[in-house]
Amino acid sequence: MRFWKLFSITAAKSTKSAATPEDSKLSFKEQWELSSAFVAAARQGDKETAWSLLPRIRVDNRARAEALSAAAEAGLKDIVECLLPLAKGFDLFLEMGLKGAAKNDHQDVVEFLSPSVNRHTRGEALLGAARQGRKEMVECLVACGADVDHRRNTYDGAERIESITPLLEAAHEGHTAIVEVLLANGADADIKNHLGETPLIVASRQADLRLFEVLLAHGADPNVRPHYPWHFPKYGETVLHISSKSGRVDIVRLLLSHRADVNLKEGQHGVTPLHRAAEGGHVAVATLLLAHGADVNATSETGATPLAYALDLATAKVLLAHGADVNGDDGDPLRHAAGEGLSVRLRIV
Repeated sequence: MRFWKLFSITAAKSTKSAATPEDSKLSFKEQWELSSAFVAAARQGDKETAWSLLPRIRVDNRARAEALSAAAEAGLKDIVECLLPLAKGFDLFLEMGLKGAAKNDHQDVVEFLSPSVNRHTRGEALLGAARQGRKEMVECLVACGADVDHRRNTYDGAERIESITPLLEAAHEGHTAIVEVLLANGADADIKNHLGETPLIVASRQADLRLFEVLLAHGADPNVRPHYPWHFPKYGETVLHISSKSGRVDIVRLLLSHRADVNLKEGQHGVTPLHRAAEGGHVAVATLLLAHGADVNATSETGATPLAYALDLATAKVLLAHGADVNGDDGDPLRHAAGEGLSVRLRIV
């Protein structure tokens, strides 16, 4: 179809839309300036000016593809509809258009452009929407076929330095509603980033109980240990370690109800969640862990028990009441104690 026939609809929308005889005499540079003026008008949301300039863009289809990208970002769907047939083959601008429309919450444009872009592009748009917490756009992109487990890998030479997915991003930012949408549409609850961290582990940085509830309800494994390069070849802490150290008794209780391993050791130091609770002086968490079978005399790689990690008298008393062995640390009950003050108190006990 010839360009001018394609834009016959444009003439009906603007009295200034028809190309003038002088347009055919414009130099290539002037035509590009005309195209640039259209792009600027579209990006500013000046629909009237954009419509008036649209049929005068005569440089090539690349210029029209760029114009489509700007119109999509501005949410000018009717202009996008006119330009799309001429933008075929210029995938970069189509991708930019979809991402721009998604970023600015133009759902009608996203729905229109989605069939014309590949799944990777839809996934990239979903990644951005999930990170930014825009639930309606996430739902729109999922409905348009975006891969809920889309992965973006970033490399430094041959080394992968980042690997993220929509669910990991939403969990990291604490967007519980987005997490629910993604999981309801089949996202992998235990998908891992480049460090072996799952959504449950990255969610621990937000410490949002509801977020934990949603992930665990969809089968997230609370016993996953990340594999940090600086711990090689050892593993990091589980989410139970992290929550015990921060004193979140509500989250600890939830994790234990979903079969979190109360005696699982992290790989770098060989400590259990009870070590972490004792270290933080969290009596309620320590008591809860002990009630669920935590080994009060579990030893770290250096032979230290949770009692050696206790930094306050109240925690030490709880551990002793549950059978902590004061002679368990290589014959010296206080060898690992942190600080002379605690040593004195433990001797009194």
